[in-house]
Amino acid sequence: MSAVRRNIATAAHHHVQMFWTGFFTGFAACLTIWLSAHVVYDRRQRAAFMASLSPAEREKLKGFESVRGDWHGFRDLLHR
Repeated sequence: MSAVRRNIATAAHHHVQMFWTGFFTGFAACLTIWLSAHVVYDRRQRAAFMASLSPAEREKLKGFESVRGDWHGFRDLLHR
């Protein structure tokens, strides 16, 4: 293999490697942004839900969360 062909093959390999590195870095960044937005959205939804409850319902929610660990189930029970 001539030196020119070897240089072309090496350059092509580096371009492919750079593409996949950039692709996975971008994917990880998008996943991080999406997950952060989801957590913020869920916290805001929980805060709005808590604000809509009466003091007695808030106490029930605290007990429910200590057993079940999720406020979504409690919300679903209230809205049935």
